[in-house]
Amino acid sequence: MIGASAHQLAPTDSDELVTQLNRAQRWITWWGWATVACALISFSTPLFLIPTAVALVVALVGFARRRVVLHYEVDSDLAKWFNSLAAGWSSLVQTNGKWRVQTSTHLNRTHDRKMHAGAGNLVSRHDVSFLMKLPMALNANVKVPTVKAKRHNLLFLPDRLLVKSGGRWSDVDYNHLKVSVAQSRFIEDGVVPRDGVQVDETWQYANVRGGPDRRFKNNRRLPVMLYSEVMLSSPQGLVWVVKLSRHDAATWWQQILRSRPRTPLLTSTPLPDAPAASAGPAPTPIRSSAKESTTIIAQSGPVTPASAPAPRRASKPESEHVPPSPAGRPIEPWGRPWNTIEVVGESFHEKAIAALFTGVPGYKEPGGAELEEKAVMVPDPDNPHGEGHAVAVFVRGQHVGYVPHEESTVYFPHVSAMTAGGSAVTVDARVWACTNYQGSGFRGRVTLSVAEAEDFGYPASMPDDDNAILLPVGNALQVTGEEEHVDFLRPYVGESVAVTLHNVTIEKAGKPLDLVEIRLDGEAVGRFIPRTSAKVGPLVSHVESVGGLPVARASVTGNALKADVTVYVARAGDVPQSWIGNLRPII
Repeated sequence: MIGASAHQLAPTDSDELVTQLNRAQRWITWWGWATVACALISFSTPLFLIPTAVALVVALVGFARRRVVLHYEVDSDLAKWFNSLAAGWSSLVQTNGKWRVQTSTHLNRTHDRKMHAGAGNLVSRHDVSFLMKLPMALNANVKVPTVKAKRHNLLFLPDRLLVKSGGRWSDVDYNHLKVSVAQSRFIEDGVVPRDGVQVDETWQYANVRGGPDRRFKNNRRLPVMLYSEVMLSSPQGLVWVVKLSRHDAATWWQQILRSRPRTPLLTSTPLPDAPAASAGPAPTPIRSSAKESTTIIAQSGPVTPASAPAPRRASKPESEHVPPSPAGRPIEPWGRPWNTIEVVGESFHEKAIAALFTGVPGYKEPGGAELEEKAVMVPDPDNPHGEGHAVAVFVRGQHVGYVPHEESTVYFPHVSAMTAGGSAVTVDARVWACTNYQGSGFRGRVTLSVAEAEDFGYPASMPDDDNAILLPVGNALQVTGEEEHVDFLRPYVGESVAVTLHNVTIEKAGKPLDLVEIRLDGEAVGRFIPRTSAKVGPLVSHVESVGGLPVARASVTGNALKADVTVYVARAGDVPQSWIGNLRPII
């Protein structure tokens, strides 16, 4: 349940932040122990007071020099998101029941269940704290929301999630962070949180019918509580499961993390303008000083969630009008998918949405299930309720709803232009559905992640190749060797460009060296360093092996004297399996 530690997590960024943090942590740890050892010896040998003082001075001076100081300068939209995260953190701080799940063991034998109050799973947990405090090795010009569980910490910085396990550090890119929330029933054998919801009660020793086992004296009643479980995970191996006694705090935490603008931000680097994203107001804190126990027993069985995503319904009933079906070659908009659109009218397409969940585990559970899909945006000017600019949404050929009126007025011209050119505008989508949500029947919700409308079009540098494949966006990767191509790059300065990636082998010191070469309009403009090439090269090789031409988003900055090329592409280990299995040309 605890996933990989910071020792096992691979840092997601190529800069020196994690390296510097680990260096500072090692320094204070080793010299701290040296100071303690000298101090203990000085009790029997007073002369060791001098080495003790020297060791202490060396430890403090060396640590002061190695301590990492972060200074953030972020754009207004990211600042709004981070301020919202920090402002709402108090709702988590003042939640009475909060624990990190260490292990969860399924109880198969009837005897084991009877001895543990009829629970289906035995869960080990320990308390967590939600703080606004940084560890010694790090200082920053902003207050950083932090989760602390014994010697493990999660630090939510503006540009990344830092992970600290004991004396080791690593990081996780927010674009790779997955956040999910579910509710479950727990048999609480400790102090009941004041803000918790009790849904039932049982006996410490239960018989097969759920009643008290008369063979045991002092067989006390135990409350069955409804807790929320927040899971934070990443492809690098991070797995944190946090139990909270308040569902509104858990869902707010999920929504605020999901609403972060998607952009490859590096420390102290200003961001390009990104659309503001809102997770809604934080839940009102409930104050209490009750202390929770450190162990619980989980009870299996169905749960009715206290809250879940509520579908947005169309303002007008839809007639029998049928929109045009998706046609043409799939094309993904050029801009990065920073904007979130909630599809409307899902209630009129329940059968279509339900068809997407055939055979999906959890779909019939009270909390429902969620799928990551690709959706196609189709212009529907003949829709009687669309005022000439309706945009229909299809998933796997199923019509699941429409883009809301206020957004369709902006996106319709761009979607229409691409569709008229023989393309099917394809974007990322999350589809949630539940067969019987809170006893009120089927519910479904579709959320699109799209670029700004003005960023749909492709730059002139896009290769005119039917086999071009746009690679997944990732962190900013710097290209080396641009100084040899300044004259060629000068006309592109200040532009967003499309570059192609190619695996090449050069000879260095008499040995072959595999690198990734970057080309713009067919001209080589630089290469990745060996370390970066080793992480991106497998992705390039895979695309080339299926006959594709790897294309990536890039930007050219500089002036008449110097030009820098930055490529925004995911490393091979961070590419979703769903993308690998569905390679397709983009133009």
